[in-house]
Amino acid sequence: MRAFQIFLVVIALVAVGVAGWALGSRGGYGQPDAGPATGSHTSRPAPEPSPEPTPKPEIRSIGTIPFAPHIGGALHLPPGPGRVTFRVRIDNATRTQFWLAHGTGVDKTAIWLGEDSYGANGWSVGMRYEDGGFLDNLIIRANGPGGTTEEFVGVTNNGGAGATEEVAEEDAKTTS
Repeated sequence: MRAFQIFLVVIALVAVGVAGWALGSRGGYGQPDAGPATGSHTSRPAPEPSPEPTPKPEIRSIGTIPFAPHIGGALHLPPGPGRVTFRVRIDNATRTQFWLAHGTGVDKTAIWLGEDSYGANGWSVGMRYEDGGFLDNLIIRANGPGGTTEEFVGVTNNGGAGATEEVAEEDAKTTS
């Protein structure tokens, strides 16, 4: 009878050892790497964090070549005839379109100035104007992966007539 008891103890020890070896090869008890005890299991990958939304284009600054002071909400170009290049600093844009319009939106009376799709050197468009006075709006539409942004700024060719030198100098400092 004593030999039979020893035999049962040896079998129990072997069974515990085999079970421990099988569970140990998967990381053991209570460890996050441990798989289920059964042979069939499906693993699901951890969900990836959602990406940040792409920001809309943001128009940072508007300048001109030759320099035109920005006085009272309008760029004052030199008296005509002349040529001006509008240069715009925009973040998150892939294409920028420019119009000259009497209102604040693009409609059938707006004059198409052009489009720039290479922003590595800044966004720009050129415009020729005659000697007759005008007061219009430059409309800038910036498109990018995050959407579309549209802004307008007044443009006149009176050369800043009527503005004091102090206002023109102060404005020149803030736009450069």
